[in-house]
Amino acid sequence: MEFKEQVQQMRNNAILKFKIDHIMEKQNNTQIKEMLKLLLICRMIIIYQAKFLNEKLNAYAQIIKKRLLLKGKNLKRTQNYLIDREFLEAETDKESIK
Repeated sequence: MEFKEQVQQMRNNAILKFKIDHIMEKQNNTQIKEMLKLLLICRMIIIYQAKFLNEKLNAYAQIIKKRLLLKGKNLKRTQNYLIDREFLEAETDKESIK
């Protein structure tokens, strides 16, 4: 092979390599864009799930709060009942002692 042919062959190889690199870069950019789209979709799903879970937790918190208030009222009623009962028993004991 002559020197001129070798130079031409090297030039063709360089052009081919440049084209291949350009195609690969383009493909990588496309892949990166697709990956970014998937990440964005995953982020949106996670945000939606977080909002849903937050709403669900708030609903459970409200239910628990209502139950605790009801138990507190029942406890107060029971406490008042026991106080009244002790008072009546004390009064009855006083009357029986007389």
